[in-house]
Amino acid sequence: MTRSSSTGPRLKETKKLKEIPTMILVTGATGNVGSHVVRQLLEEGEKVRVMSRNPSGHAFPDQVQVVTGDLTQPETLSEALSGIERAFLFPVFQGVDGFLDVAKRAGLRHVVMLSSVSVTWPEPGWVGEVHLRLERSVEASGLAWTFVRPDGLTTNDLVWAPQIIEGDVVRGRYGEAETAPIDPRDIAAVAVRSLLDGRAGEGTR
Repeated sequence: MTRSSSTGPRLKETKKLKEIPTMILVTGATGNVGSHVVRQLLEEGEKVRVMSRNPSGHAFPDQVQVVTGDLTQPETLSEALSGIERAFLFPVFQGVDGFLDVAKRAGLRHVVMLSSVSVTWPEPGWVGEVHLRLERSVEASGLAWTFVRPDGLTTNDLVWAPQIIEGDVVRGRYGEAETAPIDPRDIAAVAVRSLLDGRAGEGTR
């Protein structure tokens, strides 16, 4: 299910974003979602740059440009953002404000941030409140933005693997809870389409 809210000025601006092919920055590129964002952008024929705190500790596709950077250390972000107009932003709780400051000076035009469906709940809880603060920072930055708000990831269910290996009973804290986990590849696909189609001023879930 996708629910969107749009703003006219941002959508007009995104027409320019789509017309100008530039390299796309992916943060969190080793994560469950970010790694698929990288792969799917490459499959679309896009130029991709990834930022990692420890590039030598990870294997990235040969087509990818890799730079060193840390979202919690804004002074390390200039190289990663140089020449970048579109970016996929992983929500590092202590790193978004610094990223936005450097990004605006570098000329970033559109940021697609991974958020959480909990921001839409009547009682967002701790996770929702943190993501709401990050969303508000992005909105206040003046950049064109898109928020991808998934529910739980199917990969989170891997925590049950030891229980499944030991037997046929899986025990959890909330045994009667109902969820609809989402494949990280599908979440990445939404982010990629937002980056390529210039879908700004929207929150999707």
